[in-house]
This record gives sequence, C-alpha cells and structure tokens, in this order.
Amino acid sequence: MIMELGLWLIEVNIEETKALYSRLEACECSYCQNYALAMENLCTMEEKSFFTQFGINYEKPFYLSEFDEGCSHLYIGIFFISGKIINTIPIDESYEFRVGRFSIDGIIPKGDEIQLRCETVFPWVLDNH
Repeated sequence: MIMELGLWLIEVNIEETKALYSRLEACECSYCQNYALAMENLCTMEEKSFFTQFGINYEKPFYLSEFDEGCSHLYIGIFFISGKIINTIPIDESYEFRVGRFSIDGIIPKGDEIQLRCETVFPWVLDNH
C-alpha cells in the first residue's frame, strides 16, 4: 500500500509490519513499562492512529532510550515499518514533523524496512517508581 510519511511516499506491507511486532517481546524494565502504559493511557487517537496505520505496535518500539528530566521523561524510540521509500527527496538533515506530542525526526531506509525515530515526553505513570 502506498502511504505518506511526512514528505515521503512509502510502500508499506502492513501485514508484514504487524508480523514483525508480533514476534517482538516487550521489554519488562520499568522505563519501558512506563512508556507502554503512557502510550496506552495518555496518547490521543490521532497519535495512536499514526503508528497503527503502518502496522506498528506503538507500545513496543524495537529500541527505546529514556532520559529522566525530573518530573518528565524523554523517550526516544526506534520503530520499523516493512516497506520502502518510493520518492527520495533531498531534505535537510534537521527536517522533522510532528504528530501530537511526537517529533518524528529520522526516517532511514534499511533494506526492506524503514526505520522511524520518534521522540516524546511522558510523565511517570507507573506506581512503583
């Protein structure tokens, strides 16, 4: 399926993307659990739909970094989409676009997959912190 991702047109295999995430085990550390709980409970439908339209399980990034900023936590997540970029437009390396609270600032082709880098800030929502 041909879809837009920021300024790019990408060809996405939604079912294969879903299969990638079905094989991925969720990390059980408290930072990842907090991220998953915040994604589920604090994100808008628009934010969730941005990920699910490509087949991404937004609660299970392939890589996740967390930076404690006191009352808030900066999360940088890497997601993969099964597919390829169709149009290659020269874009300044500082290009980013926003979807709600998410800043998407890295879209990198990796063979038959597209790597998507996202940043967001969440409060701590787990009880055990």
